[in-house]
Amino acid sequence: MASSRPCSRRTITFNLASKMSVSSAYKLTSKSVATDRLLLDPNNPRLSLGWDTSKKYPPSKIVSAQLQSQVFQTILNGKHRVDKLIQSISTKGFVPGSQPVIVKQIKDQYLVLEGNRRTTAIRYLLERKSEINVDVRKSILSIPVQVFEYVPNRKYSEDEVVDVLLGTIHVEGPESWGAMEKAYYIYRTYERELIRQTKATKFSWHKAIAKQVAEQYSLSEAALKKTIGVYRVFFSMRKKKYDVKAENYSLLEMAISSAAARDEVFEYDQQKLRMSVSGMEAFSQLCLEPDSAVTNPPAFRAFNYVVQNGTDYQINQVIEEKKDPSEIKAKARQRKENKAFRVKLESIISDLEQLHPNQYQETKQEDQLIYALKSLVDSKLVRLVSK
Repeated sequence: MASSRPCSRRTITFNLASKMSVSSAYKLTSKSVATDRLLLDPNNPRLSLGWDTSKKYPPSKIVSAQLQSQVFQTILNGKHRVDKLIQSISTKGFVPGSQPVIVKQIKDQYLVLEGNRRTTAIRYLLERKSEINVDVRKSILSIPVQVFEYVPNRKYSEDEVVDVLLGTIHVEGPESWGAMEKAYYIYRTYERELIRQTKATKFSWHKAIAKQVAEQYSLSEAALKKTIGVYRVFFSMRKKKYDVKAENYSLLEMAISSAAARDEVFEYDQQKLRMSVSGMEAFSQLCLEPDSAVTNPPAFRAFNYVVQNGTDYQINQVIEEKKDPSEIKAKARQRKENKAFRVKLESIISDLEQLHPNQYQETKQEDQLIYALKSLVDSKLVRLVSK
């Protein structure tokens, strides 16, 4: 994943200017804004990955009370850890912290580009004004923000500039997104450069562009390819209506990284970075269905061992019959050991066949070795067939 080293505001500006050349394509202006004029962003990757990343909500939809309520309830979900923010703000009041709330003006309201969790926590507390003290209430009626303003130019669209700004904060900086959110933004950066430089209408792996994007996010090219591959498989499975979630990142990563399973089971194309239709179905059966046998990395490692060393029947026992992969792994291991024993016996026979008795010199050392060999055959092998 991307480096987690501390990244100051000055460092972010330098990266934007030197690597992306978009620092002149936007302005940030400090302002205090009443919190009841803030709009939550349904296009935020923490949310859109759970819905549909191909769908972009326009301003006319964003201001909808119904959509705002839906976004609010979604962010309140426990996986976004808003409860800790609520507790902190209700105790200390709103403290801006090191990362500002970044907004974009939509008529007389402000869309929150950065800071949706904090805005949700504030909205939750404002709905319970009587339960918080006066000082806390005053601190959240209006908050300091940075108002984003796009500077029109021929090279970068407004969406691209916002992507770079937020991606720099959450991928390279300290305000880290989850693995899938990072993968989403890294993929968008690669896709944007692919289209810009090659005019491509379909995805392809372009080594020079990959190197450029990898350097931007402090990744190796191999790590970049894996990251983009995980997102592309995730997105493809979402389009096919599989119940895949951002939380499945680790399993998807293992699926496209484990050579045997990647090639034999999931049929992953390493140039187009996608699974076949049957590969997606196999992953769903293996990892996504309610009674799936593989729901964590240790179980996946056991399954991968089965793919490498077991039979097709044993592989299907895990995928289709939902058998515990650790149990099937034990059987596959026994089979492997049995095979190894047979292979060793075959090797010994081959070596013995190459012995020529006429080369026997009747020396004491030769006699000792022959008796030792006979003793080993009697003690290790004859007893096996005499039962």
